[in-house]
Amino acid sequence: MDIKRRNLDFAFSAPEFYDETDTKGTRYGIYFSDKYRILDKVYFTLGGRFNILSLKGSKVNFAPRLSLAYFISPRDILRF
Repeated sequence: MDIKRRNLDFAFSAPEFYDETDTKGTRYGIYFSDKYRILDKVYFTLGGRFNILSLKGSKVNFAPRLSLAYFISPRDILRF
């Protein structure tokens, strides 16, 4: 599991629409994964990532992760 927190602070100006705007927010990210052995040389990895961005309200995004690995030899791995 990996947890990160970043503070965002940026300003922009669009004179044809608005005056200069300052925006502040926080971005959180949480990642998790786990490896499962299916056969002696085949592994299945399942995981996901949550991102939370707070700019005038919070929005939560989830991105699933999935992989399959076949161990050809101790040094060679075929991944899907």
